[in-house]
Amino acid sequence: MADEIKSVKGSKVEAPVKAESPKKEKLPEPKIVLERVYIIPLKRDVVKTACYKRSNKAVRLIREFIMKHAKTDKVVIKKEINEFVWAHGCKNPPGKVKVKVTKDDLGKAIVSLEAL
Repeated sequence: MADEIKSVKGSKVEAPVKAESPKKEKLPEPKIVLERVYIIPLKRDVVKTACYKRSNKAVRLIREFIMKHAKTDKVVIKKEINEFVWAHGCKNPPGKVKVKVTKDDLGKAIVSLEAL
């Protein structure tokens, strides 16, 4: 009786069958090509901007610095750097930031915070 299909008004109702999704191929792990530590000076350029734009400018300067020195357009800034820059609000970012940059063979540079 458990094997029988329920019938509603004389017609058989079958449970829908899920289609199997195609398995995704795993991409190989990207190899690290470059790993460096930089101390990025921010104060010189941040002081020249309006007070309420300073932390935004500091994050932009970090991105531009890494694009120039790592020679790539694909820059990923981790959350910890953003929180460090914004720790004292938008008007008072730090004067310099020590970061660790790892660049893989695909050209993607990942920027993480290094202790000062």
